[in-house]
Amino acid sequence: MKKIVLILFVISVLVVSGCVNSANKVCDEIQDVYLNVFCYADLAIENENPDICQNLQDEFDREDCYGEVAVGMGTPKVCEKISSESGKGDCYTGVSIAIQNPQICEMLSDEFYRDDCYIINAINTKNSELCENANIGRRDNCYMIIATQNVDKQVCEWLQDDINKKDCILRIDAKETNNLKLCENIQYQDNKNKCYKEVKVDDPKICEEIPDEGNRDDCYVNVAYKIGDLKICDKIENESNKDGCYFNVALNRNDEQICESIQDKLIKTVCFAEIVK
Repeated sequence: MKKIVLILFVISVLVVSGCVNSANKVCDEIQDVYLNVFCYADLAIENENPDICQNLQDEFDREDCYGEVAVGMGTPKVCEKISSESGKGDCYTGVSIAIQNPQICEMLSDEFYRDDCYIINAINTKNSELCENANIGRRDNCYMIIATQNVDKQVCEWLQDDINKKDCILRIDAKETNNLKLCENIQYQDNKNKCYKEVKVDDPKICEEIPDEGNRDDCYVNVAYKIGDLKICDKIENESNKDGCYFNVALNRNDEQICESIQDKLIKTVCFAEIVK
């Protein structure tokens, strides 16, 4: 973070003094790919000149830069410089949220990414009416997210699938009453999995009642993180989930010694790095 702040400071000083070429050289010397893109994007925003992103040789980096600039300047037109449909989707969606204008989603010709744009805007603004702009096949998912997010059963009634509608109401009931047992009555597995994660639990004994191992492990991980109890992680059988549990508790307690319990070398390294910060 300090490195990013320093880069921004150097760039702003050079831009104010009119030394854009010198600022370009500062960006060129950065080896880290993310910081390199971030540097050029910030330079482009400072100069209100998206073409500065062309200094990046890699096409994906260049598109990332255009996306950052479009959002930073609040200018959807910059997104036109991006060739990939996924890149355009991210770009137009980012700008629409940045300037709070969902209508920008209409600039996307690809139906999938246009739907994504409207759904993300709906979730971001908690506005279920925006779900109506999505394709009917994805509308239910949008309504479900908004309904459970806002704890609003009325939105559940807008779901086309009758089973989804019942699942939606059960998820809200479980969330409102903190009753995990209600999740068992949910028919669609994906809805059931989400229900278990939404209910706030602070007692590991409640997790023991969950029949599905994956959901049971998730419950243990959440409780262990919430109360900072390392012993709860030992109840988890799956090694990967157990490592995730140790990782979360280590961060919660800011205790690097807990990182030693992690078996996966990469997760262990990240654990130490996060605590050292």
